[in-house]
Amino acid sequence: MAPFVVLLAVVVVWVTGHMNPGVDTWLALASGRYIQDHGPALVDPFSFASLPAGGSWWHPSGWVNQNWLSHLGLARLAGGLGFDGLVALKLVLYLAVAGLLAAAARVRGADWWLGCLAAAAALACSRDWLELRPADATNLMVALLLLVVTAACHRPAWLWAAVPILAAWCNLHGGFVFGLGVLGLLAAFSVGGTVWPNLSVGALPRGHAVAVAAAAWVAAVAASPYRLANLTHPLEVSAGAHAAQWRQVSEWRPLLDAAGVGRPGPYLALVGTGAVLLAVWLPGALREGAARRPESAGAARGETWFDLALISVAVAMSLASRRFVPLAAFVLAPAMAQWAAELGRRWSLPSGAAARLRRAVPAVAWAGALLAGLAVGRGVALFYLAPWPPDGRYASVFQRLTHGYLRPHGAMEFLAANAVRGRLLAPWEEGGFVAAVQRPERPGGRIPLQVLIDGRAQEAFPASTLQAYQELMAAGPAGGALTRPGGASTAEAAAARSWVEQRLDALGIGLVLFTPSSAEGPLARVLFNSPAWHVVYLDEHHSLLASHALQAELVAAVNAGRTAYPDGQSAAVTRAYLGLRKGNAEGLDQAFGQARAACEPVPSARAVGLAAQAAAASGRHAELRSWLRQLAERVMADWPELRQHDGCYRHLAAARQALAWLHEDAIRRGDGPVARWAGEGLERTGREEEALRRRVVW
Repeated sequence: MAPFVVLLAVVVVWVTGHMNPGVDTWLALASGRYIQDHGPALVDPFSFASLPAGGSWWHPSGWVNQNWLSHLGLARLAGGLGFDGLVALKLVLYLAVAGLLAAAARVRGADWWLGCLAAAAALACSRDWLELRPADATNLMVALLLLVVTAACHRPAWLWAAVPILAAWCNLHGGFVFGLGVLGLLAAFSVGGTVWPNLSVGALPRGHAVAVAAAAWVAAVAASPYRLANLTHPLEVSAGAHAAQWRQVSEWRPLLDAAGVGRPGPYLALVGTGAVLLAVWLPGALREGAARRPESAGAARGETWFDLALISVAVAMSLASRRFVPLAAFVLAPAMAQWAAELGRRWSLPSGAAARLRRAVPAVAWAGALLAGLAVGRGVALFYLAPWPPDGRYASVFQRLTHGYLRPHGAMEFLAANAVRGRLLAPWEEGGFVAAVQRPERPGGRIPLQVLIDGRAQEAFPASTLQAYQELMAAGPAGGALTRPGGASTAEAAAARSWVEQRLDALGIGLVLFTPSSAEGPLARVLFNSPAWHVVYLDEHHSLLASHALQAELVAAVNAGRTAYPDGQSAAVTRAYLGLRKGNAEGLDQAFGQARAACEPVPSARAVGLAAQAAAASGRHAELRSWLRQLAERVMADWPELRQHDGCYRHLAAARQALAWLHEDAIRRGDGPVARWAGEGLERTGREEEALRRRVVW
């Protein structure tokens, strides 16, 4: 058993090391901080377009935060142990999930080693969907409920443990509805067993499951601060009037939809393996009257049919929405271990072969565990202990796990330093971070900058808010023309600009934040060319624009040079861009000088691009050529040392930007030696860039 336990632990480390954007993590931290001060209120402190608080005491409406207890726990843990404490929690939680799944398989009659293998397979194929967020609580509770239901088939009293489980679960995550469904299915089989004995599940007395299911449903209402809304709210995304609209979110998409998040291949392999095992095991099990308890063949058959019904429901859920992949894999794993164990007992080997196999299996298992441990250990060292290429400031384990360098830290620090208030349009996945890093106002706990929408989706917003967000990001009916290959006509561009400006004004949005993924979209193309909007902040990844009308004071302060910036580079990059927009000789001088200043001591690829634009407009080609060559030569000469430090990719990206310009310029001028030198530099830095990219996503 020992090598399989080690292998399972190694798989858990690999699974929990999966890097993801941490959208729900930041939402949880912001919400948990609010709950510490105000409790699970219905009023939303983060958005100006969320559902209004209302309804009755029994069925309230507004921000129905079914994850409130998870949010509170995560916020308190982060406050006590720091962000890296959240990573430790994720590891411990999935070690518990692994143990519960293996235990459920053991209660079903499988050997521990088979239970460990099945749990490892279920966790491994779920890796892409196991983020640090409240859904982790559902994954834990599913594993716990599976163990309780399995044990109750032998000792019915165990089933009552499901009631406190559901009472806690209904405050941890909306996935508790699945737990109620499991108990409801068990109750249905219990009722059916009064007519068809083969539907009776295990040793459960008829009516026992009905009583437990009823108690659990009552607990899900009575234990929640949202009472009946706690039951009706989860149906909004799956069966509500606007369900199809909400299911456009990538993790809610069907498993085989190419636009969804995560890789379905490993999970489909698990389901396929389970189907093969079932096809081989089921006929013999039915003939034998269920090998686990031949003396009660009908009850054993009932367990089989219950298992198949539950697995079918879970797999169907995963096919409809890929976010349910972990849930379905966890439901399938203990059953697969049982089927494999019973097939093994059915197909017993001759004594000599069995003895040789018993000697060989531990050795092979230890070898597999060792190889897996070495591979995962190398991954941990490479991705979490080695220098972090993207950024030198956000390089902790937590920041690496959640790719914190992509969050708009600098933009939010700029807004806080200048005491900016108002309404902000940001990509929905940034809404949680925007809320988490702001200092709440007292006494209501509202934050100074209110977003349009964030990742809470139907939990806090009406469908009209989602539609307004999607229309804005698409720049309205005429926005599609802005991104087509031939470009938009003058009339189309003017129509898109007019629509966007009017809609933003109507919503009172005076600030718009662009990330790398949205900076080339229709809305960015409109606002960067709109005289009614002004760039107030730029850094390597993010752009912040303000409305002249709604943020007049901020725009005036930026133009007068009175605003505070989080660092010298963002200040210089922003001023370089503003100088370039002026277009006159003074502005171009400012742009070129500020762009060069932004590259000391750490170069900036964005600043290199701005310097090239300023030089092209002012005729400073020779000066730019000399400066870019010095920058590229310095980075390439220092690269062996630079690559040993956090944030080295910034140097490389700037050097590649410089080399690309020099290469194109040399070809245009017919300067063969410089073209060859720059081309060789691009090849060399390209290899280094590819190596660094392999160290960023695990």
